Amino acid sequence: MRKIITLISVTILLFACGRKNTPGKNEVIFEGRFIHSRAHVIYFDIIHVDHTEKWDSVVLNANGMFYLKKKIQEPYFLKVYLNDSTFFTIVAKPGDHIYLSGSIPDFKNAYNVSGSPESELIHQYLTHTKQQYAKLDSIAIFWENHKYDLRKMRIRDSLDSISKIIYSSQEKYTANLVRKNMQNLGTLFIVYQYFGPYPVLDTKTYLPLLDSLAKTLLSLYPRNEHVHHLLMKIKKAKLAEEEQQQLAKRLSPGNPAPLFSLPDKNDSLISLDKFKGRYVLLHFWATWSPTSSKELRALKMYHATYAQRGVVFISIAFDYDKNMWEKVINSEKLNWIQLCDFKYIDSPIAKLYGIKTIPQYFLIDPQGIIVSKSNKLDEIGPELYKIFFKYMKPSTPGDSIQS
Repeated sequence: MRKIITLISVTILLFACGRKNTPGKNEVIFEGRFIHSRAHVIYFDIIHVDHTEKWDSVVLNANGMFYLKKKIQEPYFLKVYLNDSTFFTIVAKPGDHIYLSGSIPDFKNAYNVSGSPESELIHQYLTHTKQQYAKLDSIAIFWENHKYDLRKMRIRDSLDSISKIIYSSQEKYTANLVRKNMQNLGTLFIVYQYFGPYPVLDTKTYLPLLDSLAKTLLSLYPRNEHVHHLLMKIKKAKLAEEEQQQLAKRLSPGNPAPLFSLPDKNDSLISLDKFKGRYVLLHFWATWSPTSSKELRALKMYHATYAQRGVVFISIAFDYDKNMWEKVINSEKLNWIQLCDFKYIDSPIAKLYGIKTIPQYFLIDPQGIIVSKSNKLDEIGPELYKIFFKYMKPSTPGDSIQS
């Protein structure tokens, strides 16, 4: 099939050269051939930031060939399609002469494009990505064939490691592709892509790269709506990062712990300031979080040790099902203060305390000041030990703590 499509592309180029047809300064020409056609219609829609706009269409002739000349004042991202689920994306600029070829049965996956550096870059990215997905599919098939083997856990771990390598490889490839093509408008398509469930270039991680890209493209295409959309996205990311830094600073040890009031199992509001004068260990968790569940046993041991010395334990759950929450509390015998507003991860206290992962712990002193914070209970433990044991003289020789 690839050889056939390549031959078609060569034929079209020779045919086009014979016509000596070139676009004007404010024109773009599309031509090409798609085999296995029966007078199919190919549509061209302009892709805007928040919608698509009908632009034009062509009917393939008996040989699957087409020709279209259009007036164009600025670069357009175009959706080229047979129907809503069968399409690919190209970029057309004034003066471009774009050649498209492929096969109607595999329209969106087996197309070729030339005459547009931006469209060629998009095609290059999609071709590489398709190969990466093929690798992941092979892993999935291998697992389906071996998931009942005696060594299935070892096999699964090995396949997970390979999958991570593929995801990392795709990320590095994409970042390098963007770095090498900073003046190419096709990069705007690439930076918005996902690989699996994740954005291939995370905005937070690649903010400097995206910022540089947006500024470069703005200097070349000052009126392009997609460039301005990327600039707006970067601006929001910068504001979010600044807000996160301010929040982290505000929640760092030595600062006052934010006050809150949340309902307990009896729907009574419990306020943090009620416990001024005592040490408080805040525990953020959820019944649906496996990591949270793993730490409950250790948390109960800490409670048995430190609650009798006056430490107030407060668990705040990001749950949505009250019955499930109460069932876990009762079955695990979590006999200390349990709070939840059942707003799941949208609970205002998640933003108030900057909770991104759970479990999360905050140790607060009697003056309401944050002593330490961590997502690991064992990192809070040394602080508690220092406060309650390290400088205490045992009342009898048998009370001493062995280190």
